[in-house]
Amino acid sequence: MNNIFERQKQKIALPIDINKMKLLLIGKEENLIISEKIYQQQANLIYKAIENYKTEYIPIKPAVPASVVKFEKDYESFTQISRTYKILNLLEQQGELTVIKAADELLPSTNLLLGYKLDGQNRGLEDRQDNLYAGISLSWSIGNNTNKAKKKNWHR
Repeated sequence: MNNIFERQKQKIALPIDINKMKLLLIGKEENLIISEKIYQQQANLIYKAIENYKTEYIPIKPAVPASVVKFEKDYESFTQISRTYKILNLLEQQGELTVIKAADELLPSTNLLLGYKLDGQNRGLEDRQDNLYAGISLSWSIGNNTNKAKKKNWHR
């Protein structure tokens, strides 16, 4: 909670984020109050059973907590609505791209060459020479590529 207030002071957190945190805190306080009530009822029941077993004390039925967790529904709404989830998802995708790029830098580079070249003199290309070429270019770095890739990612 202090972290979100610190972010508010630095104008990083939006008011909606602060309100969400306050609602979560209120929900936790409500659950604590309900739990304390249930504890007091059970402790009273135990006390009565131990001290005066002849009493006709019947405790009231504990109330159901106000907020019941429905994980599937809550998770679905979190993934569809939450800005935090969207940001974390973007960071995960960015991390995957970084790993793919680093792995790609370790592999040799292959190029396919195909072309047509026309040489000659003057405007009408007198004495022209037509060349058609095709080939494969393979570039493979020699040395410790793993350390090079780590250094490149470290400095980015």
